[in-house]
Amino acid sequence: MRGFFNIMTAALQDASPASVEPPRVVLLSPGANSETAFEHGFLASLLGFPVVEADDLVMRQGKVWLRAGDRLEQVDVVLRRVDASFSDPLELRGDSQLGIPGLIEATRNRTVAVVNPVGAGILENSALMAHLPAAAQALLGEELLLREAPPGGAATRWRTRT
Repeated sequence: MRGFFNIMTAALQDASPASVEPPRVVLLSPGANSETAFEHGFLASLLGFPVVEADDLVMRQGKVWLRAGDRLEQVDVVLRRVDASFSDPLELRGDSQLGIPGLIEATRNRTVAVVNPVGAGILENSALMAHLPAAAQALLGEELLLREAPPGGAATRWRTRT
């Protein structure tokens, strides 16, 4: 199991748009009051990256910075665990206190990489499942490694009779 987390850590570091060693990677979480806070903390500890909230980050000169005591450290990669619509109050929901103002612009300018970027959720649409093999072939030149889940998923197999 640890092998998966080593590979994921390396993949996140490789996503950095900057050529710094080692790149600064953070896991952006909605915070301790989120129902997924434990999951975020556990995942971050296995990956070796800090869990941060919007208040821990600041935008300066078009870049994302982590507040580290009395200094700022540039963030190269953000693993986004905040819902897409709350990720950037400047471009999406103006009332969001969970996102980073200017995050989308920073990704456009390639000063930070956001893993699972805003808009990636469309890939979870079940209507697209039939098109994934052709998309993988066209975009990657490869076959899918995993077959699609059966209709209804695992939940229907575990349902009991009443």
